[in-house]
Amino acid sequence: MSTVSSEIFIPVGEARAFIVARGERFRLLQVEGEQVADAVFFNAK
Repeated sequence: MSTVSSEIFIPVGEARAFIVARGERFRLLQVEGEQVADAVFFNAK
């Protein structure tokens, strides 16, 4: 079972950037609306 270390809320029409360290996981949830969330991932290495 995982422990939640932080939670980020992204309002409609806005964006956020964050770092996911090696070994960490994240989950992207859409809590309302019908449009799927757009996501872009970059390898910082």
